[in-house]
Amino acid sequence: MIPDHGEAGRERQFSVPQLVRAAYGDYQPALFVLLRRPWARMHASYHNYVHYKRHFGDSVAGEVAWVVESVSAFRRCEANFTTDHCALSFEVLARENEETFYHCDQLIKGMYVTFLRRWRKEMARLLLLRAEEYFSAPKLVLSRALSFLGLTLPSDDAGWAPMLNEPRQVAGTRPPGGTPPIPPKMVEVLRDFYAPSLSALVDSLQAEPDAIEWRQWAAAV
Repeated sequence: MIPDHGEAGRERQFSVPQLVRAAYGDYQPALFVLLRRPWARMHASYHNYVHYKRHFGDSVAGEVAWVVESVSAFRRCEANFTTDHCALSFEVLARENEETFYHCDQLIKGMYVTFLRRWRKEMARLLLLRAEEYFSAPKLVLSRALSFLGLTLPSDDAGWAPMLNEPRQVAGTRPPGGTPPIPPKMVEVLRDFYAPSLSALVDSLQAEPDAIEWRQWAAAV
């Protein structure tokens, strides 16, 4: 733990990217980073992990209340510390942060660029992929992944079958009828909250061949 520019709180000096770097030593592994639009992943989390509904209620109003409370708690933290400081060390910075329900965990997980900076510092071989594209066009995304690894793409359907036809393992508890539509108010609040983070993310991807697609991804609902 180290002081952050004289602030009262302390930021974690060691993080997962550094631990992974230490474990691999001089070898550079190829890592895939699959990003989903943050408001969509937060919505899925509410319906995937039962503790949120138990606390706020199984309703649109409950989900929106969870989002508003999370954003408000994070904004209070930002008033005293930097944005990255709050994202990386939220619950240890102040008593009221520690008492916030689950420490704004799902809100913070969508602040991708904060964590990506640390991964890029430690890892040279990162391929960023869009989850929505993987869901809708898995063959296309897997082709990019295989090319990134320097592997030959399958030449026919039989070669693709093991990757495309295997059942997916899903963690958590999903609603029997599927995840309901995302509340418009939730999208409004979260698009405003994540706007700076997403802007910084797409700016950092300007040199990528799919930079335009990333900007479209960040702008879409």
